[in-house]
Amino acid sequence: RNTRFRVSDFLVIFVCFFFFFLRLWFFWEDFNAVLEKLIEQPIATVTWKKKASQRKLSDNLVWDRLQQHSYVYNGDTIRTSFGAEATITFADSQIELGENTIIQILYEQNAATVDLASGFVSASTQSGDANSNLQIKTGNVTVAVGQGSVLSANAVANMPTQFQVLSGQVILLDDTNGSQTFSEGSNLVVKDGGQIVPPPIEVLTPSLQSRYLIFDTDVLPVTFNWKTRNIPTGAQVVFETSLDSDFEELTNQTILDGLNSLTVNLNVESHYWRFYITENQEINKDSLVSGKISVLYAKSPEITVPAEGDTFYYRSKPPTIRFFWTGNDYVSTYLFEVANNPEMRNPVISQTSQNLSSLVTNLTAGKWYWHITPYYTINSMGYYAPTETGSFEVVQ
Repeated sequence: RNTRFRVSDFLVIFVCFFFFFLRLWFFWEDFNAVLEKLIEQPIATVTWKKKASQRKLSDNLVWDRLQQHSYVYNGDTIRTSFGAEATITFADSQIELGENTIIQILYEQNAATVDLASGFVSASTQSGDANSNLQIKTGNVTVAVGQGSVLSANAVANMPTQFQVLSGQVILLDDTNGSQTFSEGSNLVVKDGGQIVPPPIEVLTPSLQSRYLIFDTDVLPVTFNWKTRNIPTGAQVVFETSLDSDFEELTNQTILDGLNSLTVNLNVESHYWRFYITENQEINKDSLVSGKISVLYAKSPEITVPAEGDTFYYRSKPPTIRFFWTGNDYVSTYLFEVANNPEMRNPVISQTSQNLSSLVTNLTAGKWYWHITPYYTINSMGYYAPTETGSFEVVQ
């Protein structure tokens, strides 16, 4: 009570707080730091939507927590955790990683080989006349993805690897039996030794791991299509869905007696599904086909500023107008357009942006109309569902 607060006491407290926040800042920078190679050119970039992925450089033992648009180098190992998803973009192809996936990327002579240790990947290439420059390798099996093709692969421990050709064609590279070509709609079950096993249940749609966006409803109808072969007499084909990968609590179980198509309503959640053959109430593990569907809710973007009917005045220099809109986490870019007609024909301004705003300084007197069109990369939706068209007026 009788101690006086001196200037030196204040300086000591200030210095302590200064170094505390300085060390906290250094910790945060180190926690979010991404290692880069200064003498090696990157071969791709990686992005993610939820839960950051990790990368280990070929000459490093440390797992690096990746930031958005981080570089990927030859020999890098990348892994995702539970619930995480990542996209690796090359110059002419793209790899999507599901949760709990580990891959290593090898790049030689402008060709990428993705070594899938475990988990799920979906590989897509651009259309063209050149030979395939993307391969998926797991165990002793290598599959080359043709130009303009999409291939998904699912590698689970102690289970044969599942390949699904979603579009185009792929080539199974086999030094012993020669190369084999498979077209759209083909399902491959490949054992560790490279033996191709015709699957008794061949799921045509959806893909082994899918993501769907819904905008205005809470439930999404998903149609499963499949075909069967060589089903033993007295056996049953069973379809199940669950909210957990262990299928301990089922949300749906259907005996598929003579069916080849089934539509299931799924809510906003991650749903696991599987087909299998049961004989004498026992599951035939060689017939098991499983996958995952993520149903994602995306609130439709809306335009906010300028508000409908706003007026902007100027004398000699056109006004500076800031445009704002709302978005969602699944939009890659926004197409921002301004036109002098409500049909938005021949817009005077047409620009893409990853931000939720844009600044315009060259609109002269007149009535103007504007809207936003979001661009989605999920399921190659592209530009989808433009916002309502707003209007405002510029008066000199």
